[in-house]
Amino acid sequence: MSTHIGAEMLRKAANVIEERQKAYGPPNQNFKTIASLWTPWLVGRYGEVATIHLDEVDVAVMCDLIKTARLAETPDHEDSWVDKAGYAACGRQVSAKEEIGERTEPSLPTATIFHEYGCALFKGGECDCLRRVSK
Repeated sequence: MSTHIGAEMLRKAANVIEERQKAYGPPNQNFKTIASLWTPWLVGRYGEVATIHLDEVDVAVMCDLIKTARLAETPDHEDSWVDKAGYAACGRQVSAKEEIGERTEPSLPTATIFHEYGCALFKGGECDCLRRVSK
């Protein structure tokens, strides 16, 4: 086993971050889109108890936690370690509000996602999903 296994893992994570950014845009934009989908899902699933608003940092941390849960079952799975390093780096980037890279196509508008997705969850009566999740 190499004494530089950690450094090699970080190099792999850096490559993955670059590949994902080319495919999905900068983490700031992509994680914001993910958060805008997760928030109404949680409110729709759990109601007013889950009146929360997730942001890009929450997405980075929660994706890291998915990898942590997977490592609890298979602690020697290299890809999960690489992904955790990548989510940590992206989390640091989004927490610093650092924009890196160009987005080739526009990200989904948050208000539209909240409204349309929320309305699908809250059937009947007047739609108030946008007001509840955009506090």
